[in-house]
Amino acid sequence: TTMDFFSLPDVFLRELMRKVDIDDRLRLRLTCRDFENLVATTHAGYFDSASIATEWRPNKIIIKIGSGPIIHCDENELEECTYIIRLFHRISIGKLT
Repeated sequence: TTMDFFSLPDVFLRELMRKVDIDDRLRLRLTCRDFENLVATTHAGYFDSASIATEWRPNKIIIKIGSGPIIHCDENELEECTYIIRLFHRISIGKLT
């Protein structure tokens, strides 16, 4: 028999998602709409640091959260980076540069 993952109690799902790192949150949200919604509506947890910087190439922005992936965005098309917004409902960061 198989079990529907999304039939688990919300409390369990939220607590489980707090343990998932940024890389895996990115991968999970790409698998299906249910996972995308789960990732987008759960707290991502606490990270020591995050940074937003411009790259040496013109009009490029680099976003890095904790030890997670470095995300490159075109400054002129930042709204296309909405997957960053869908990565978490809330996040706590110790230091932002």
